[in-house]
Amino acid sequence: MVEIRLTNTRTRKKESFTPLDPRNVRLYLCGPTVYDRAHLGNARPVLVFDVLVRLLRQVYGAGHVTYVRNFTDVDDKINAKAAATGRPIRDITEETIGWYHADMDALGADRPDHEPRATDYITQMIAMIENLITRRHAYVAEGHVLFDVRSFPDYGRLSGRSVDDMIAGARVEVAPFKRDPMDFVLWKPSGEGQPGWDSPWGNGRPGWHIECSAMSAALLGPSFDIHGGGIDLQFPHHENEVAQSCCAHPDGDFAHVWLHNEMLQVEGKKMSKSLGNFFTVRDLLDQGIPGEVIRFVMLSTHYRKPMDWTEAKARDAEAVLRRWRGLAAGIEPAASPAPAVIEALGDDLNTAGAIAALHEMAAGDDLPLFVASARMLGFLTPELGAWAEAGDETAALIEALLAARGEARKARDFARADAIRDGFKSAGVEVKDTASGAEWSLATGFDAARLGKSGRRVTLDVCTEAVRQQDPDRFGAALVAPPKSRPGLITLYALNLEVARAPFQSAEPMLAEMRVQWWVDRLAEMGRGTAPPLHDVLTPLWQEWGSEAGALVGLAEARRRDAGRDAFDSVDEIVAYIDATAGGLMWAAARHLGAKAQQVIAAQARGAGIAAWLRALPQLRALGLGLRHDGAAEVQELARIGLQGFAAARRQHRQVARSAAAALYPGPGAGAFLRGVARSGLDHPPVTPFARRGSLAWLALTGRWWI
Repeated sequence: MVEIRLTNTRTRKKESFTPLDPRNVRLYLCGPTVYDRAHLGNARPVLVFDVLVRLLRQVYGAGHVTYVRNFTDVDDKINAKAAATGRPIRDITEETIGWYHADMDALGADRPDHEPRATDYITQMIAMIENLITRRHAYVAEGHVLFDVRSFPDYGRLSGRSVDDMIAGARVEVAPFKRDPMDFVLWKPSGEGQPGWDSPWGNGRPGWHIECSAMSAALLGPSFDIHGGGIDLQFPHHENEVAQSCCAHPDGDFAHVWLHNEMLQVEGKKMSKSLGNFFTVRDLLDQGIPGEVIRFVMLSTHYRKPMDWTEAKARDAEAVLRRWRGLAAGIEPAASPAPAVIEALGDDLNTAGAIAALHEMAAGDDLPLFVASARMLGFLTPELGAWAEAGDETAALIEALLAARGEARKARDFARADAIRDGFKSAGVEVKDTASGAEWSLATGFDAARLGKSGRRVTLDVCTEAVRQQDPDRFGAALVAPPKSRPGLITLYALNLEVARAPFQSAEPMLAEMRVQWWVDRLAEMGRGTAPPLHDVLTPLWQEWGSEAGALVGLAEARRRDAGRDAFDSVDEIVAYIDATAGGLMWAAARHLGAKAQQVIAAQARGAGIAAWLRALPQLRALGLGLRHDGAAEVQELARIGLQGFAAARRQHRQVARSAAAALYPGPGAGAFLRGVARSGLDHPPVTPFARRGSLAWLALTGRWWI
């Protein structure tokens, strides 16, 4: 059997690991307090323990390892967020746990066998506290229960400090009811509006440290193999866990091995909001950095050394993984990873050494062994590979752009051909022209958003030319291009304005009924190849305006007139005016909230577009207006779904979401949009009241999503 050696924080030595029971190796990792997104530093212990669990299961068998990671869902930070936002605590914790799972899944971290929530173990915490009081290791004072650190002679052993030294270095105000400045809270009273449970000491809630002791004992027993977390938890959290657990279970040893990972830096500096270098995992994912790349960068540094996140490391990691995935394409992994990789991981989780071994294997001939070894570290798994693949939509868009470039060259429109070439370059698509045609591949730093923007610009150019030439067949063909290259409906309305120069003397021309359902049905039929003649399909687009879309563009037109402008100069300018108008529309939807809300909106959102409106929403919630039951909350939910959720659904449920997109307009109003979204499997609150009074704001939101 492979020897595993781990550095035990308690002994400060690298020791040979011998499990208490080889048939059930047990380990516990302190999990997050669920009040906000996990930052980059929170991900490091998750990835360290993910590799450790993979190693233990490789050595002892998949069914002989029990891994526990908790959620702290009762905490003063959660209470503060609930008070500031007016949201129920359960809503906040459920949402945050969902975020955490999604983010850690994106990094390829396997979920633990157990994920206990603190609020589900209050009974066990109370029982442990009663036990500590009975054994004279804890005492009651002014509604609090505190642990008596002087009653545990080994207090400070884990962190290597003496109690007296801790007191001398302390800079905190000591509560007057404490017997000793280092005594810590096991239970505290709850005030009005705070979560609380009945106990022998009155209505209250647990202290932070008792939670992990109670949950680990319930799931792993009073003695288990490995406990760990970030080095910042060594004191006081883990020190206090040792004290209360050993005193509550004197026949147990609590954790035999303690593992602590070092802190994370960003570009050589401590990660800090004040320095502007604070990132959540979701921030990086939303920037287009794949989870597999984040994982590679994290594991490239040994867990006991500070890890420095840099953009250069991310770029290098992406290049390596893209090359490795090219080698691994179509290769079935071997039955077991290479001994060199197992030996490196067995040497105190030397992930950097294991990655070095992978580099050597990538240059060799045994690719099945290479793939199996990479997957041992969580790399090259099918689940994490979507980022390195073009995907059907991306491939179709690239092919369409290549065809458009070819047409431009034939027409000697070199400016347009060069623009397409530059779009490829900025998006990270490498194109090589050969005798048999153009060949392409995705380069390091591929940006699908930039490619889509380039595609929409080209498609819009085709639409513009088709309109000017009154060529509906060409116009219709452009509209059924790959989805990422389709211009938005509002952009097409604006295009029609630009070409026809149709002045708006009054609102009447905009109120004609536009059969939007009919229009989108025709688009769907075009995509299936069952459409009627395009002349018949497009005639209403030339002649009619939808009441909602027309009113929105009309408001933009009114703003133009107010500014003394004779006409819009470009499609982009019209779209910018529409975006600016959206803030005013949503302001109108929220007028009934009262003067204070109007002041917030007027200062931060009105006339400033959708993004500014969303920034204003937290302040509106802070006013305590009960926004979950009125139009403003519904606007927020529509914004979230329209701008974020639906895009996520397209990524996660691509086929189902395409059907939802095709049915986006089953009727005018927000309710119709949400019925379409529901088909994608997204969760959302009911917003029926808003469907009756917020169609304009809804159109602004959905229009911006389509643009």
